[in-house]
Amino acid sequence: VWKCLAENAVFPADRAICFRWFSKLLGEEPDLDPESTCGFMEENVLKLDPSVLTDAGLKCFERFFRVVNLNSHKVTMKRRRFITEDMDLVGLDYLWEVILRSPDEVVSQAIHLLKESVTNLSTELLRDMATTQKPFLTKCIDTLNNSFDKLKSAKSSGKDAADAEASHVTQMVRCLTLLKEFVGECDMAHRHERTIPLHSRAVRGRQMTLIVRCPQSAHGQVIEDFDVSTHSNELVAVVRRKIVNKMKSLNILYQVDLFFNSEALTAADDKKLVYSTPFRDRSTITVKPSQASALASSNLAATSSTIPSSPDSSSEDSNGSGGVAAKGPNTQLESQLPGVILSKDATLCSFLTSLADFGIANGHPTLRDSVRGLLKLMPSDANRVGNIKLLCHMTADGSSGDHRSFFNSTFFSNGPAKTLYNLEITLSLLMPSNYSSEKDLIDFQEHFIQCGGIACVLRMLNGKEKFLAEADAVTRRSCFQAILKISKFMLTVVGHSRLSLANGTTGPVDSEGNVVHTNGPSSAPDATAISVLRAALEVTPNATNESWMRSIAKRLAATCAKQASESNPTEEAIDSVVRMVWASAAGNTHLCNEPNADIHAAYTPSGTTKYVADMEDVTVAKEGLEVLTLCAALNPDVFFTSMPKSETWRHLISDILFLCRPRTIRSVASEQFQLMATHCTSKREPLMLLIDYLFQLLSTTAKDHA
Repeated sequence: VWKCLAENAVFPADRAICFRWFSKLLGEEPDLDPESTCGFMEENVLKLDPSVLTDAGLKCFERFFRVVNLNSHKVTMKRRRFITEDMDLVGLDYLWEVILRSPDEVVSQAIHLLKESVTNLSTELLRDMATTQKPFLTKCIDTLNNSFDKLKSAKSSGKDAADAEASHVTQMVRCLTLLKEFVGECDMAHRHERTIPLHSRAVRGRQMTLIVRCPQSAHGQVIEDFDVSTHSNELVAVVRRKIVNKMKSLNILYQVDLFFNSEALTAADDKKLVYSTPFRDRSTITVKPSQASALASSNLAATSSTIPSSPDSSSEDSNGSGGVAAKGPNTQLESQLPGVILSKDATLCSFLTSLADFGIANGHPTLRDSVRGLLKLMPSDANRVGNIKLLCHMTADGSSGDHRSFFNSTFFSNGPAKTLYNLEITLSLLMPSNYSSEKDLIDFQEHFIQCGGIACVLRMLNGKEKFLAEADAVTRRSCFQAILKISKFMLTVVGHSRLSLANGTTGPVDSEGNVVHTNGPSSAPDATAISVLRAALEVTPNATNESWMRSIAKRLAATCAKQASESNPTEEAIDSVVRMVWASAAGNTHLCNEPNADIHAAYTPSGTTKYVADMEDVTVAKEGLEVLTLCAALNPDVFFTSMPKSETWRHLISDILFLCRPRTIRSVASEQFQLMATHCTSKREPLMLLIDYLFQLLSTTAKDHA
């Protein structure tokens, strides 16, 4: 029956009927002899060409896969879940072939089956998770390397190169998808607080303050409301731990439950980032005593301190403080997570960025996106992080040659994907989401400034450098986002450095950031210019959302004032930021290198603007507008001499304030244009020009787009 209908089918319906029939034979009460099932699978099922499999065919294979491995005691069933007891499963190699060679409609199901098989492990296998899962990781990496080697050979052969290239790219994308699913599943199963942030979470987010309210106490204590500082890229588990630590400092030693809008924050919520929750700045979290959860969490923590959670163990905590935050970090288990293991392999991380660069250069966006997705789920490349720290330190000390060569090798001499990765790592080192040593953080920030980091950032903004000339639109937009965030931080340092030099408040600082030594007043600068700069820095960057950045910038200004104050945004850099903002607000970041007329045309009804509020486009536009305000404050002579009077600025203002669809961009633009005209110059002309132009638009553009 199998040979006639499955292997030698005349019509597709023949094969479908065969698959369904055999699936029924292996139902809850199998009709096939268990002793012959394994032999039948090895002699027939595992020899079927994976390319002919359908959904029914994969379900048939899954039935054989489960039954044979259950009979071989390689898999057990507990609580209706299959638990792997032996990683050498029958049919595992064939499942790999299915993932790589089968039609698209069955791949996701095959990936899910393999992921389940290598993540639903018994407690015994989980005792040394790194060793247990190493063969699987090795298989994934070897498959990627082999496919890439074949891809390069096929591309150079010329004959049927396009089809072969597409086939090998598909195989790599599927393998990367499997790795992403595997790494993500292992991270979700990790029930302890993470100390090594994922690459996508490594950068500090928007500053927030949460109000903690304690309406009742287990012992009749009266507890006043208190504030907890956090940011959008911080885990809810960290917020919970801050609240618990604060309550311990108030001699409140019992366990508590946290509530937001009358809903309990559960252990599942602890794994979320603050930005993915309903929390907003000045939101209120309610604390209630929970004696029952204290006992449950202490018992669970005692039994699972050294062994990862297994599907055959007790269920996860449902709510209360006995979640991720109650357990706290477990560095031993965290070091065995596959994402952490992969991030320590410098060769692999370099290979992955090379794959992404290949996808960009050869028009394979799925390959680029798959690599980026995997890199975001892993911590940043540990070797590259260490190298950037070391080279910054050595270059600042003068022991590693010219700083320009260091920045050239890091940002200007690599492919777009590798450049983006280096930019994101640098941003995470300058503005980390979590850091254990403030001294190490300040040291790196000082070394970055001392080795010419501010000049390098302004060089990236300079349009004449042809920076990222080979990047596609998506990669260029992500690079702009990182560059603008670094620029905002560094330009804030420049501004406060000039104020420090003018006030004579430069020198070493103590642990609280207070200057303990002054160099005396510097040569008297223009008092009016300093007064305007001081007024501008009081309102930009935003005092609420960027309070951490402002405080760090003031501290750096006290120690790096001389090096930082020498930098100034040039006219080319300002023009480049204008084009970034203008193009991204239209949802067409790729137009930033096109003529201004093309960008302006994108806002017309027949233009090419997407009119879709893509979050990365919105972020680039908002960050760029804040950077423009800082540029106006730091270099008003260049900024206000030509920019506000030009046709470019008139079009920019009308397009962003009236034609841009995302409301958040219009709101930020109106605020920043007002700050530029009122706080960044002592002259009245820019404000009068802005008011006159806006009145002109009232009867035309504003009325048409009301």
